[in-house]
Amino acid sequence: MFDWFRRSPGSAPVSYVLQWALVRIAGSSNLVVRLVSIAAALPALFAIWRIGVRIGLRSSRLPILIAIATPLLFRYSIEGRPYLPAFCLTALATLLLLQFVDRPDGRPPLWRLGAYGLLLASAPMVQASAASVTVAHGLFVLADRSMRGNRRRQVSILASIAIGVLVPLAWGLRMRHAWSQTIAQDGYTFAFTFRTVAGFLKDITGGGLICTGLLAAAAVYGYIWSGIPRPAKNLLALTVVTAICSAIAMDALAGYFTSPRQAIYCLCGLIVLAAAGWEYFQSRYSVPAVLFLGLFVAVAFARDVSVVRSKEDWKAATRMLAQVAAQGFCVLPDSYLTSPLAVYSFFDSSLETRRCTGAERLVALVHSPYTTRAARDSAVTALGNQGFVAAGTQASGGTTLERYVKRPL
Repeated sequence: MFDWFRRSPGSAPVSYVLQWALVRIAGSSNLVVRLVSIAAALPALFAIWRIGVRIGLRSSRLPILIAIATPLLFRYSIEGRPYLPAFCLTALATLLLLQFVDRPDGRPPLWRLGAYGLLLASAPMVQASAASVTVAHGLFVLADRSMRGNRRRQVSILASIAIGVLVPLAWGLRMRHAWSQTIAQDGYTFAFTFRTVAGFLKDITGGGLICTGLLAAAAVYGYIWSGIPRPAKNLLALTVVTAICSAIAMDALAGYFTSPRQAIYCLCGLIVLAAAGWEYFQSRYSVPAVLFLGLFVAVAFARDVSVVRSKEDWKAATRMLAQVAAQGFCVLPDSYLTSPLAVYSFFDSSLETRRCTGAERLVALVHSPYTTRAARDSAVTALGNQGFVAAGTQASGGTTLERYVKRPL
Protein backbone atom coordinates (compact mmCIF):
# COMPACT_ATOMS: atom_id res chain seq x y z
CA MET A 1 0.00 0.00 0.00
CA PHE A 2 2.79 2.44 0.84
CA ASP A 3 4.43 1.62 -2.48
CA TRP A 4 1.15 2.54 -4.14
CA PHE A 5 1.24 5.98 -2.47
CA ARG A 6 4.34 6.72 -4.53
CA ARG A 7 2.46 5.89 -7.72
CA SER A 8 -0.69 7.87 -6.90
CA PRO A 9 -0.01 11.64 -7.10
CA GLY A 10 -1.35 13.58 -4.14
CA SER A 11 -2.21 10.48 -2.09
CA ALA A 12 -2.04 10.68 1.70
CA PRO A 13 -1.79 7.79 4.15
CA VAL A 14 -4.26 8.34 7.01
CA SER A 15 -7.55 7.43 5.33
CA TYR A 16 -6.13 4.47 3.40
CA VAL A 17 -4.36 3.04 6.44
CA LEU A 18 -7.58 3.25 8.44
CA GLN A 19 -9.55 1.69 5.60
CA TRP A 20 -6.96 -1.09 5.26
CA ALA A 21 -7.16 -1.80 9.01
CA LEU A 22 -10.96 -1.99 8.92
CA VAL A 23 -10.87 -4.44 6.01
CA ARG A 24 -8.32 -6.61 7.83
CA ILE A 25 -10.42 -6.60 11.00
CA ALA A 26 -13.96 -6.87 9.62
CA GLY A 27 -13.37 -8.35 6.17
CA SER A 28 -14.18 -6.86 2.79
CA SER A 29 -17.71 -5.76 2.04
CA ASN A 30 -19.44 -2.85 0.37
CA LEU A 31 -20.17 -1.41 3.81
CA VAL A 32 -16.72 -1.89 5.38
CA VAL A 33 -14.72 -0.29 2.56
CA ARG A 34 -17.03 2.75 2.66
CA LEU A 35 -17.31 2.94 6.44
CA VAL A 36 -14.79 5.77 6.90
CA SER A 37 -16.63 8.00 4.41
CA ILE A 38 -20.06 7.11 5.81
CA ALA A 39 -18.89 7.81 9.36
CA ALA A 40 -17.46 11.18 8.30
CA ALA A 41 -20.76 12.35 6.79
CA LEU A 42 -22.58 12.94 10.08
CA PRO A 43 -19.90 15.11 11.78
CA ALA A 44 -19.50 17.02 8.49
CA LEU A 45 -23.24 17.82 8.53
CA PHE A 46 -22.98 18.70 12.21
CA ALA A 47 -20.15 21.15 11.49
CA ILE A 48 -22.14 22.83 8.69
CA TRP A 49 -25.18 23.06 10.95
CA ARG A 50 -23.16 24.55 13.82
CA ILE A 51 -21.52 27.08 11.50
CA GLY A 52 -24.99 28.19 10.37
CA VAL A 53 -26.13 28.53 13.98
CA ARG A 54 -22.99 30.43 15.00
CA ILE A 55 -23.28 33.03 12.25
CA GLY A 56 -26.95 33.64 13.07
CA LEU A 57 -28.97 31.88 10.35
CA ARG A 58 -32.65 31.80 11.31
CA SER A 59 -33.23 28.46 9.58
CA SER A 60 -30.49 26.10 10.75
CA ARG A 61 -32.00 23.25 8.72
CA LEU A 62 -31.47 24.97 5.37
CA PRO A 63 -27.67 24.44 5.13
CA ILE A 64 -28.17 20.79 6.13
CA LEU A 65 -30.74 20.31 3.36
CA ILE A 66 -28.42 21.88 0.80
CA ALA A 67 -25.45 19.80 2.02
CA ILE A 68 -27.42 16.55 1.91
CA ALA A 69 -28.62 17.29 -1.62
CA THR A 70 -25.28 18.51 -3.05
CA PRO A 71 -24.21 15.66 -5.39
CA LEU A 72 -20.44 15.92 -4.82
CA LEU A 73 -20.84 15.54 -1.05
CA PHE A 74 -23.38 12.76 -1.50
CA ARG A 75 -21.11 10.87 -3.87
CA TYR A 76 -18.06 10.95 -1.62
CA SER A 77 -20.07 10.09 1.49
CA ILE A 78 -20.75 6.66 -0.04
CA GLU A 79 -17.45 6.03 -1.86
CA GLY A 80 -14.36 4.48 -0.34
CA ARG A 81 -12.25 7.55 -1.14
CA PRO A 82 -10.73 10.10 1.25
CA TYR A 83 -12.48 13.29 0.11
CA LEU A 84 -15.40 13.31 2.54
CA PRO A 85 -13.30 12.46 5.64
CA ALA A 86 -10.89 15.28 4.73
CA PHE A 87 -13.84 17.63 4.08
CA CYS A 88 -15.23 16.76 7.51
CA LEU A 89 -11.94 17.69 9.21
CA THR A 90 -11.72 21.02 7.37
CA ALA A 91 -15.34 21.89 8.22
CA LEU A 92 -14.69 21.20 11.91
CA ALA A 93 -11.54 23.33 11.75
CA THR A 94 -13.55 26.18 10.20
CA LEU A 95 -16.11 25.88 13.00
CA LEU A 96 -13.35 26.15 15.61
CA LEU A 97 -11.85 29.20 13.91
CA LEU A 98 -15.24 30.91 13.94
CA GLN A 99 -15.40 30.23 17.68
CA PHE A 100 -12.00 31.90 18.05
CA VAL A 101 -13.31 34.92 16.13
CA ASP A 102 -16.18 35.20 18.61
CA ARG A 103 -13.73 35.39 21.55
CA PRO A 104 -12.22 38.86 21.22
CA ASP A 105 -11.19 38.93 24.89
CA GLY A 106 -7.99 36.91 24.62
CA ARG A 107 -6.20 33.75 23.56
CA PRO A 108 -8.45 30.68 23.05
CA PRO A 109 -8.06 27.76 25.48
CA LEU A 110 -4.95 25.70 24.84
CA TRP A 111 -6.85 22.47 24.25
CA ARG A 112 -8.97 24.13 21.55
CA LEU A 113 -5.86 25.47 19.86
CA GLY A 114 -4.36 21.98 19.98
CA ALA A 115 -7.51 20.43 18.51
CA TYR A 116 -7.55 23.10 15.80
CA GLY A 117 -3.92 22.46 14.84
CA LEU A 118 -4.53 18.70 14.84
CA LEU A 119 -7.51 19.07 12.49
CA LEU A 120 -5.49 21.21 10.06
CA ALA A 121 -2.56 18.77 10.19
CA SER A 122 -4.77 15.69 9.74
CA ALA A 123 -6.92 16.85 6.84
CA PRO A 124 -4.09 17.04 4.22
CA MET A 125 -2.81 13.68 5.49
CA VAL A 126 -6.21 12.28 4.56
CA GLN A 127 -6.38 14.07 1.18
CA ALA A 128 -3.65 16.43 0.03
CA SER A 129 -5.67 19.30 -1.46
CA ALA A 130 -7.33 19.87 1.93
CA ALA A 131 -4.24 22.00 2.61
CA SER A 132 -6.05 24.77 0.72
CA VAL A 133 -8.21 25.33 3.81
CA THR A 134 -5.10 25.77 5.95
CA VAL A 135 -3.93 28.43 3.49
CA ALA A 136 -7.32 30.19 3.63
CA HIS A 137 -7.33 30.19 7.43
CA GLY A 138 -3.80 31.58 7.57
CA LEU A 139 -4.68 34.41 5.18
CA PHE A 140 -7.80 35.22 7.16
CA VAL A 141 -6.02 35.36 10.52
CA LEU A 142 -3.32 37.59 9.03
CA ALA A 143 -5.69 40.00 7.28
CA ASP A 144 -8.86 40.16 9.38
CA ARG A 145 -9.27 43.40 11.33
CA SER A 146 -10.77 41.70 14.38
CA MET A 147 -7.79 39.35 14.54
CA ARG A 148 -5.26 42.15 14.22
CA GLY A 149 -6.94 43.91 17.11
CA ASN A 150 -5.70 41.27 19.55
CA ARG A 151 -2.10 40.26 18.79
CA ARG A 152 -1.97 37.62 21.50
CA ARG A 153 -4.95 35.79 20.03
CA GLN A 154 -3.69 36.23 16.47
CA VAL A 155 -0.21 34.86 17.25
CA SER A 156 -1.57 31.84 19.14
CA ILE A 157 -3.87 30.89 16.25
CA LEU A 158 -1.11 31.41 13.69
CA ALA A 159 1.13 29.14 15.78
CA SER A 160 -1.51 26.39 15.62
CA ILE A 161 -1.79 26.85 11.86
CA ALA A 162 2.00 26.69 11.46
CA ILE A 163 2.19 23.47 13.48
CA GLY A 164 -0.60 22.05 11.34
CA VAL A 165 1.48 22.69 8.21
CA LEU A 166 4.62 20.79 9.25
CA VAL A 167 3.59 17.14 8.82
CA PRO A 168 1.72 17.56 5.49
CA LEU A 169 4.60 19.65 4.14
CA ALA A 170 7.16 17.00 5.12
CA TRP A 171 5.04 14.30 3.46
CA GLY A 172 4.65 16.29 0.25
CA LEU A 173 8.37 17.06 0.01
CA ARG A 174 9.19 13.40 0.60
CA MET A 175 6.82 12.17 -2.12
CA ARG A 176 7.03 14.89 -4.76
CA HIS A 177 9.78 13.25 -6.84
CA ALA A 178 7.93 9.93 -7.06
CA TRP A 179 4.66 11.71 -7.89
CA SER A 180 6.26 13.78 -10.64
CA GLN A 181 7.72 10.62 -12.19
CA THR A 182 4.30 8.92 -12.16
CA ILE A 183 2.60 11.95 -13.72
CA ALA A 184 5.19 11.98 -16.52
CA GLN A 185 5.01 8.21 -17.09
CA ASP A 186 1.22 8.17 -17.33
CA GLY A 187 1.10 11.09 -19.74
CA TYR A 188 -1.04 13.44 -17.65
CA THR A 189 -0.95 17.09 -18.67
CA PHE A 190 -2.41 20.27 -17.24
CA ALA A 191 -4.65 22.18 -19.65
CA PHE A 192 -5.79 25.70 -18.80
CA THR A 193 -8.37 26.48 -21.44
CA PHE A 194 -11.75 28.16 -21.25
CA ARG A 195 -13.42 24.79 -21.73
CA THR A 196 -11.50 23.00 -18.97
CA VAL A 197 -11.91 25.85 -16.49
CA ALA A 198 -15.63 26.23 -17.27
CA GLY A 199 -16.09 22.47 -16.83
CA PHE A 200 -14.15 22.57 -13.58
CA LEU A 201 -16.25 25.38 -12.14
CA LYS A 202 -19.66 24.03 -13.17
CA ASP A 203 -18.89 20.62 -11.64
CA ILE A 204 -17.80 22.05 -8.27
CA THR A 205 -21.10 20.81 -6.84
CA GLY A 206 -21.22 17.64 -8.94
CA GLY A 207 -24.62 18.74 -10.19
CA GLY A 208 -23.69 20.54 -13.37
CA LEU A 209 -24.44 24.09 -14.45
CA ILE A 210 -27.84 24.44 -12.77
CA CYS A 211 -26.77 23.31 -9.28
CA THR A 212 -23.47 25.17 -9.36
CA GLY A 213 -25.02 28.33 -10.83
CA LEU A 214 -27.83 28.48 -8.27
CA LEU A 215 -25.50 27.78 -5.34
CA ALA A 216 -22.91 30.32 -6.48
CA ALA A 217 -25.53 33.02 -7.13
CA ALA A 218 -27.09 32.46 -3.70
CA ALA A 219 -23.64 32.55 -2.04
CA VAL A 220 -22.73 35.85 -3.72
CA TYR A 221 -26.11 37.28 -2.75
CA GLY A 222 -25.61 36.10 0.83
CA TYR A 223 -22.14 37.60 1.03
CA ILE A 224 -23.30 41.00 -0.25
CA TRP A 225 -26.71 41.40 1.36
CA SER A 226 -27.19 39.06 4.33
CA GLY A 227 -26.71 40.29 7.88
CA ILE A 228 -24.24 37.65 9.08
CA PRO A 229 -21.11 39.04 10.78
CA ARG A 230 -18.49 40.47 8.42
CA PRO A 231 -15.58 38.32 9.76
CA ALA A 232 -17.64 35.15 9.20
CA LYS A 233 -18.51 36.29 5.68
CA ASN A 234 -14.87 36.94 4.90
CA LEU A 235 -13.67 33.62 6.30
CA LEU A 236 -16.26 31.56 4.40
CA ALA A 237 -15.74 33.47 1.15
CA LEU A 238 -11.95 33.25 1.45
CA THR A 239 -12.21 29.50 2.00
CA VAL A 240 -14.32 29.15 -1.16
CA VAL A 241 -11.98 31.18 -3.36
CA THR A 242 -8.77 29.67 -1.93
CA ALA A 243 -10.00 26.08 -2.24
CA ILE A 244 -10.87 26.56 -5.92
CA CYS A 245 -7.75 28.51 -6.85
CA SER A 246 -5.44 26.22 -4.86
CA ALA A 247 -6.84 23.10 -6.52
CA ILE A 248 -6.15 24.55 -9.97
CA ALA A 249 -2.73 25.89 -8.91
CA MET A 250 -1.62 22.55 -7.42
CA ASP A 251 -2.65 20.69 -10.56
CA ALA A 252 -0.83 23.26 -12.71
CA LEU A 253 2.32 23.02 -10.58
CA ALA A 254 2.32 19.23 -10.80
CA GLY A 255 1.33 19.09 -14.48
CA TYR A 256 -1.72 17.06 -13.46
CA PHE A 257 -5.23 17.08 -14.93
CA THR A 258 -7.80 19.38 -13.31
CA SER A 259 -10.51 17.71 -11.25
CA PRO A 260 -13.40 19.45 -9.42
CA ARG A 261 -13.24 17.00 -6.52
CA GLN A 262 -9.88 18.53 -5.53
CA ALA A 263 -11.85 21.68 -4.63
CA ILE A 264 -14.56 19.93 -2.59
CA TYR A 265 -13.42 21.93 0.45
CA CYS A 266 -15.00 25.09 -0.97
CA LEU A 267 -18.45 23.59 -0.40
CA CYS A 268 -18.60 24.27 3.34
CA GLY A 269 -18.34 28.03 2.85
CA LEU A 270 -20.35 27.97 -0.36
CA ILE A 271 -23.27 26.11 1.23
CA VAL A 272 -23.46 28.29 4.35
CA LEU A 273 -23.23 31.53 2.36
CA ALA A 274 -25.84 30.22 -0.08
CA ALA A 275 -28.16 29.40 2.83
CA ALA A 276 -27.71 32.95 4.10
CA GLY A 277 -28.45 34.30 0.63
CA TRP A 278 -31.57 32.19 0.16
CA GLU A 279 -32.79 33.15 3.63
CA TYR A 280 -32.39 36.86 2.90
CA PHE A 281 -33.93 36.50 -0.58
CA GLN A 282 -36.92 34.61 0.82
CA SER A 283 -37.65 37.42 3.29
CA ARG A 284 -38.26 39.69 0.27
CA TYR A 285 -39.30 37.38 -2.56
CA SER A 286 -40.84 34.32 -0.95
CA VAL A 287 -42.22 32.48 -3.99
CA PRO A 288 -39.17 32.85 -6.28
CA ALA A 289 -36.91 31.80 -3.41
CA VAL A 290 -38.92 28.60 -2.85
CA LEU A 291 -38.90 27.87 -6.60
CA PHE A 292 -35.12 28.35 -6.86
CA LEU A 293 -34.50 26.12 -3.85
CA GLY A 294 -36.89 23.50 -5.21
CA LEU A 295 -35.12 23.54 -8.58
CA PHE A 296 -31.74 23.09 -6.90
CA VAL A 297 -32.96 20.17 -4.78
CA ALA A 298 -34.73 18.48 -7.71
CA VAL A 299 -31.72 18.66 -10.02
CA ALA A 300 -29.36 17.63 -7.23
CA PHE A 301 -31.44 14.60 -6.22
CA ALA A 302 -31.71 13.50 -9.85
CA ARG A 303 -27.92 13.58 -10.01
CA ASP A 304 -27.69 11.70 -6.71
CA VAL A 305 -29.83 8.91 -8.16
CA SER A 306 -27.46 8.61 -11.12
CA VAL A 307 -24.52 8.31 -8.68
CA VAL A 308 -25.96 5.22 -6.98
CA ARG A 309 -26.72 3.63 -10.36
CA SER A 310 -23.06 3.43 -11.35
CA LYS A 311 -22.09 0.95 -14.08
CA GLU A 312 -18.89 -0.03 -12.25
CA ASP A 313 -18.89 -3.54 -10.80
CA TRP A 314 -15.40 -4.70 -9.87
CA LYS A 315 -16.54 -8.16 -8.75
CA ALA A 316 -18.20 -8.80 -12.12
CA ALA A 317 -15.07 -7.56 -13.89
CA THR A 318 -12.95 -9.89 -11.75
CA ARG A 319 -15.08 -12.89 -12.71
CA MET A 320 -14.54 -12.01 -16.37
CA LEU A 321 -10.76 -11.91 -15.87
CA ALA A 322 -10.81 -15.21 -13.99
CA GLN A 323 -12.72 -16.91 -16.81
CA VAL A 324 -10.23 -15.70 -19.42
CA ALA A 325 -7.30 -16.71 -17.20
CA ALA A 326 -8.80 -20.21 -16.93
CA GLN A 327 -8.64 -20.38 -20.75
CA GLY A 328 -4.86 -19.97 -20.62
CA PHE A 329 -4.51 -16.19 -21.05
CA CYS A 330 -2.17 -14.19 -18.84
CA VAL A 331 -3.49 -10.87 -17.54
CA LEU A 332 -1.81 -7.59 -18.53
CA PRO A 333 -3.07 -4.24 -17.16
CA ASP A 334 -2.54 -1.37 -19.60
CA SER A 335 -1.55 0.99 -16.76
CA TYR A 336 -0.17 0.34 -13.30
CA LEU A 337 -2.03 3.37 -11.98
CA THR A 338 -5.47 3.22 -13.61
CA SER A 339 -5.81 -0.54 -14.21
CA PRO A 340 -3.72 -2.17 -11.46
CA LEU A 341 -4.15 -5.93 -11.26
CA ALA A 342 -4.34 -5.60 -7.47
CA VAL A 343 -7.82 -4.05 -7.84
CA TYR A 344 -9.06 -7.31 -9.35
CA SER A 345 -6.89 -9.74 -7.38
CA PHE A 346 -8.38 -8.20 -4.24
CA PHE A 347 -11.54 -10.15 -5.15
CA ASP A 348 -9.71 -13.20 -6.57
CA SER A 349 -6.13 -13.64 -5.36
CA SER A 350 -5.44 -16.37 -7.95
CA LEU A 351 -5.20 -13.67 -10.63
CA GLU A 352 -1.78 -12.68 -9.26
CA THR A 353 -0.42 -16.00 -10.52
CA ARG A 354 -1.70 -15.18 -14.02
CA ARG A 355 0.22 -11.90 -14.33
CA CYS A 356 2.02 -11.65 -17.69
CA THR A 357 5.79 -12.18 -17.55
CA GLY A 358 6.60 -11.59 -21.22
CA ALA A 359 6.97 -15.20 -22.34
CA GLU A 360 3.28 -15.99 -22.86
CA ARG A 361 1.58 -16.34 -26.24
CA LEU A 362 -1.96 -15.58 -24.99
CA VAL A 363 -2.48 -12.12 -23.45
CA ALA A 364 -5.61 -10.55 -21.96
CA LEU A 365 -5.15 -6.78 -21.99
CA VAL A 366 -7.20 -5.03 -19.26
CA HIS A 367 -8.68 -1.53 -19.55
CA SER A 368 -10.39 -0.20 -16.42
CA PRO A 369 -13.06 2.54 -16.50
CA TYR A 370 -10.29 5.02 -15.62
CA THR A 371 -7.85 4.03 -18.35
CA THR A 372 -6.65 6.95 -20.45
CA ARG A 373 -6.72 6.69 -24.23
CA ALA A 374 -2.96 7.23 -24.31
CA ALA A 375 -2.32 4.30 -21.93
CA ARG A 376 -4.57 2.02 -23.97
CA ASP A 377 -2.98 2.97 -27.30
CA SER A 378 0.52 2.56 -25.88
CA ALA A 379 -0.24 -0.94 -24.55
CA VAL A 380 -1.89 -2.02 -27.83
CA THR A 381 1.04 -0.70 -29.86
CA ALA A 382 3.54 -2.52 -27.66
CA LEU A 383 1.70 -5.83 -28.12
CA GLY A 384 1.53 -5.28 -31.88
CA ASN A 385 5.27 -4.67 -32.00
CA GLN A 386 5.80 -7.98 -30.19
CA GLY A 387 3.84 -9.87 -32.84
CA PHE A 388 0.43 -10.13 -31.14
CA VAL A 389 -2.85 -9.85 -33.03
CA ALA A 390 -6.30 -9.05 -31.60
CA ALA A 391 -8.55 -12.06 -31.03
CA GLY A 392 -11.70 -10.59 -29.49
CA THR A 393 -13.03 -8.12 -26.96
CA GLN A 394 -15.47 -8.37 -24.07
CA ALA A 395 -16.60 -6.08 -21.25
CA SER A 396 -18.10 -6.44 -17.79
CA GLY A 397 -18.56 -4.13 -14.82
CA GLY A 398 -17.06 -1.18 -16.68
CA THR A 399 -13.82 -3.03 -17.46
CA THR A 400 -12.90 -3.91 -21.05
CA LEU A 401 -10.74 -6.94 -21.84
CA GLU A 402 -9.00 -7.51 -25.19
CA ARG A 403 -7.60 -10.91 -26.12
CA TYR A 404 -4.31 -11.04 -28.03
CA VAL A 405 -2.65 -14.08 -29.61
CA LYS A 406 0.97 -14.17 -30.74
CA ARG A 407 1.44 -14.92 -34.42
CA PRO A 408 3.39 -18.10 -35.13
CA LEU A 409 6.98 -17.54 -36.34
